[in-house]
Amino acid sequence: MKKALCTLSFLAFAIGCGPEAEDVAEKIEGCPAGTSAINPDADMPVCELVGVITEDLTLDAERAWLLNDAVYIGDGTTTNTLTLEPGTTVYGKMGSKAYLVIQRNAQIIADGTAEAPIVFTSEAPVGERKVGDWGGIVINGKAPVNLCPDMDDCNIEGEADTGTYGGNISDDNSGILRYVRVEFAGKDVDSENQLNGIGFQAVGSGTVIENIQVHMAQDDCIEFFGGTANFRNVLCTGIGDDNLDWTFGWTGKGEGLVVQQYDGIGERGIEADSNKTAGTTPVSKPTLSNITLVGAPNSDTSDVGMLFRRGTGATIYNAVVVGFKSACIDVDGEETFDLAETNLTIENSVFACDTTFKTDDEKDDNEQTIVDPIDLEEYFMDEALNNSEANPEDVLEDAFNELAPNFSVKGSFTSKTLSDSFFQASGYVGGVDPSSPWTQDWTVSHRE
Repeated sequence: MKKALCTLSFLAFAIGCGPEAEDVAEKIEGCPAGTSAINPDADMPVCELVGVITEDLTLDAERAWLLNDAVYIGDGTTTNTLTLEPGTTVYGKMGSKAYLVIQRNAQIIADGTAEAPIVFTSEAPVGERKVGDWGGIVINGKAPVNLCPDMDDCNIEGEADTGTYGGNISDDNSGILRYVRVEFAGKDVDSENQLNGIGFQAVGSGTVIENIQVHMAQDDCIEFFGGTANFRNVLCTGIGDDNLDWTFGWTGKGEGLVVQQYDGIGERGIEADSNKTAGTTPVSKPTLSNITLVGAPNSDTSDVGMLFRRGTGATIYNAVVVGFKSACIDVDGEETFDLAETNLTIENSVFACDTTFKTDDEKDDNEQTIVDPIDLEEYFMDEALNNSEANPEDVLEDAFNELAPNFSVKGSFTSKTLSDSFFQASGYVGGVDPSSPWTQDWTVSHRE
C-alpha cells in the first residue's frame, strides 16, 4: 500500500517511500461518506475529515486519514459513532488547527491492539515533526463538573470551540480509547489556548481509557475537566507542560500512569486543581495507584512531581516520584490545606528528588511569604503511611534514558493492594509491573 502514498509529499516520509516501497496489490475504493478524497485517482486514498460529521463513520488501516481544521463527531444531539479499526493512522493537517472533538451523545470507538495501535500524529515527515504540529483530541461527556449549580441543566462551553460538556450522568459512556498513541499535538488554537494531547471534559465512568501514550504534546498530556472517567495504563513522554492534569471536580480512578520528562521540556508530573472558588462541589478527589513520575533533574523547565492546589483532594498509593528539579511534592492554597486531612492522602510511595517537599513558596498581596499551615514532611512522612525517601539511582533501573527507558523499580519498597475491584496491580510500587511492562512494543520515544 506504500506506493500510492509516495505521491503525497505530506505523508511520504511518514509512510516511508523509495525504490524498495511495496507495489500496490489492489486499488482501494474511494473514501466513505462524511470524508472527501484529496487524491481520488490514487490506489490508496487519502481521505480528509472536516467540519461536523453527524453520521456513523469508520476509519480503517487501508486508507490514510487527514484532519483538516476542527472536526466534530456529532452536533451535540446526534448519537453517531466514529470507529477506528486497529492499525489506523490519522494525520493532523499542517497549517490548520486540526483537532478532533467527540461531542456529547456521540462516541469514539478506537480499540487498537499492542500489535496494531491506533495512531494520531503530525503529517510532517519523520525527522521534521515537533510539538504542536496539530491540535489534539477532545471528548465531551455528561458527567458532573463543579461549574454548574444545577447538574440537570449543565452546559459548559469548552475553551477554543471544543464543544459543550457537563451533566448529571456519572456513568456516561463516550466510547473506547484502547492502545492509542497521540503524537506531536498541542497546537495553539487561538491567542490564549493550546489543546492538550487528550482533553476529557465531563467524561463519565462508562468510557474505557486504557493503554494510551501521548508523546511530544506542547501543552498537557491528558487533562480531566471534571467528570468521573477512569483510566488504566497511560504513558506521557516529552510533554511540554504538565502531564496528568485535573480540575473542576474530577472524581475518577487511575492505575498505571508513567510520566517521563525530556530534558529542556515539561514542567510538572501532576497538576491538580478543583476550583478557584472554595466550597464548590464535587471536589476533585481521584484515587490513583501505581504511578511513576520521572522528572528531568538538569532541565531548567522541570518543576515539581505533584502540585496540589485550589482545594483539590486525591488519594494516591504506590507512587514513585523521581528527579524533579524543584521538589517531589508541593501543596498550595489555603483551601487545599483546609481539606488536606480528609481529602489528600499519599501512601506506600517513594520520593527521590533533591528536595522532597516545596514549602512556603507562595506570597500574599504584599509580597510577604505565606507560611504553609501544615508541615508537609510531618504530614506525608507519618510512619503509618509507609512512604519513604531515596536516591534516584536506588529506585528505577534506567528511567532517564529517553530512547530506551526502563521504568522498572529496583530495591524493596512496601506496596499496598487495594480492595476496590477496579485496581488490578499487586505486589509492586510504580507504574509498571517489572515482570511484564505494559509500555513495551507499541510505544515510541523519538523526538521528531
